[in-house]
Amino acid sequence: MKLVAASSLTEAELARARQIYFDGFAPHLRASFDDDLLADTALVLVDAKPLGLAVLRVLADTGWVYLRYFTVGEKGRGLGARLWTHLRDEMTVAGYTRIIYDVEDPAQPGIGPAAELVRHRRIAFYQRIGAVLAVYEHRYGMAATDPVVAETLRLSGLSYSRADPTFQ
Repeated sequence: MKLVAASSLTEAELARARQIYFDGFAPHLRASFDDDLLADTALVLVDAKPLGLAVLRVLADTGWVYLRYFTVGEKGRGLGARLWTHLRDEMTVAGYTRIIYDVEDPAQPGIGPAAELVRHRRIAFYQRIGAVLAVYEHRYGMAATDPVVAETLRLSGLSYSRADPTFQ
């Protein structure tokens, strides 16, 4: 598997990447694929065919990038973790020091059960790959058990448990 620029894909591969994007996000969350996303840094995880898509926007000269979209075609196969690893490595090599992202609030009033479930799954994914605690650990050198980190997690509705090996 490797991460490639969307601009290097064939038309058929780009159509597959577009479908992964459409399948990964509800219509109200999507930007125009061809006119908007491809103008940013659009990277595709490929292994004979496109498997996942990450779209990033460089945040001026801060050394940071904003992760606009992140999705894979087949959930539950570890592709998201692989895409994240490749993306993180690629951004490090390119000299970026932070990847900033957000996740929609699963407690937002007026969303249905399906949207709530998707939002909870996205948060759980970022917890599994260690992205929730990465800023504390790598930027500030603080462990998950530090009282400040623990309180922040508690106030955010998250928790850390040594008994939960999926939480990093």
